[in-house]
Amino acid sequence: SPSSMGHQSLVTAGRDTSILTWTTSSARVGGKRRPLVPQQDHILRYHTDWVNQVETLNHDRHLLSCSNDATLVLWSLEEAAHVYRFRFHTDYVKGFSISNDLSVASGGFDGQVAIWDIKPYLNRHHQSTTSSSPEREEEDDLLAASYITFGARESVYSLDLRFDSKLVVAGGTRGICRVYDVHRPAARSHYSTKSKSGTTPLLSLRGHTSTIRSLKFPPKGHTMGPSCLLSGSSDNTSKIWDLRSPSHKAAMTIRCHRDSVWTQSLVGNGLSLLSGGRDGAVYL
Repeated sequence: SPSSMGHQSLVTAGRDTSILTWTTSSARVGGKRRPLVPQQDHILRYHTDWVNQVETLNHDRHLLSCSNDATLVLWSLEEAAHVYRFRFHTDYVKGFSISNDLSVASGGFDGQVAIWDIKPYLNRHHQSTTSSSPEREEEDDLLAASYITFGARESVYSLDLRFDSKLVVAGGTRGICRVYDVHRPAARSHYSTKSKSGTTPLLSLRGHTSTIRSLKFPPKGHTMGPSCLLSGSSDNTSKIWDLRSPSHKAAMTIRCHRDSVWTQSLVGNGLSLLSGGRDGAVYL
C-alpha cells in the first residue's frame, strides 16, 4: 500500500508464525527508474502457528492477521506491536474479510463464520502480555460476535463479506458457495458446534467439484456490480456468478490453471481478472 515520500510498504507472513513489514522505494539511474530491494522494517511476533492472512486497515495504521493458532490479532503498525488478540474460533482460522464500515467476517475449521465489529478496538494501544486485563477480555470474545454455522462437519476454507456488510459468502470442501444474509435474524446466533444442519443460506451456488479456495465480491462502485461473485476452486477453475440469476448457475467458467486456484483479484474497474494458483502461474 502506498505511503509518503514515494515509498511503498509490504507485509508478508507464513508458516514461521511471524509477520514482516517492508519498505520499498524507487530511484532514477541514468534517466531510468530502477527498483530497489525491499528493506525489512519490523518483525511482528505473537501468533504461535502458521499465519494464513494479513490485511492493513484504518488507512494503513493497523494490521489484522489470522492463524492456525485459532486466533486473530490486531496490530498497530505505528507501534509495531500487537493491540488485541481475538478468540472467536476454536480451530484454525483460514481467513477473514473486512467491509467498508470495518465489519469483519472470519471463518475456519470449526465451521463457524463470526461477524464482528473491529472499530471499538482501533483506539487501543499495546499492552504487555504480563497484564491480566487482555486475557480477561479475551475470555468474553465468543459473546462479542454473532455466528453463522456453515455446515455439518464442514470447514470454512474461504469467505468474503460484501462492501455493504449485507451479504457474506463462504466456501468449503463440498464445492458449494453459500451466500448468507447477514442481517437476517435467523442467520445470526451464538457460537455452536452442535448444529447438525447449519444456518440456512440465502443461496447455495453449485458448480465446482472440489474445495472452494477463493471467493470475492467486487468492491463498491465496480462495473460488475454488487450482485456479482467470483470463486476459485481446487477443481482448477474460476467461476463468475450472478446472484440475481434464477438458475443459480455460473455465468462463466474460466479454465486456465493446471492446479488449484488459490487467489483472485479484479484489476481496476474493468472486467479483467487476475488469478494465482498452486501451479505457480498467474493469469490475467
